[in-house]
Amino acid sequence: MQELPGNPLDNQRKFFTQLNYILYLASVFSIVSGFIAIAINYSMLSDVKGSYMESHFYWQMNTFWIFLVGLVLAVVLSFSIFGWLVYLAAFFAVIYRSIKGWLALSRGQALVG
Repeated sequence: MQELPGNPLDNQRKFFTQLNYILYLASVFSIVSGFIAIAINYSMLSDVKGSYMESHFYWQMNTFWIFLVGLVLAVVLSFSIFGWLVYLAAFFAVIYRSIKGWLALSRGQALVG
């Protein structure tokens, strides 16, 4: 579903969606920004229902959980090289997913998968 932003509510939704992509990118340096972003996602999810930004919110929430699980696994495996590999994989996953999502958002496209 494609929507063209035009009213203030659409602009507000897009602003918070973009803000969350920035916060998720920053979360690779400070997980606190990831917790702020996930709180925004869950608190505003009902506001974006039915719009193309709903897919972005779910994409962002999945990005957070992937990164959090990656961090936990990296800590558990920190005694070996696998911990660093898992951390790097989670690090690059957040960067990839944030950039891919932001580009789709700028084109007004929903995310699939």
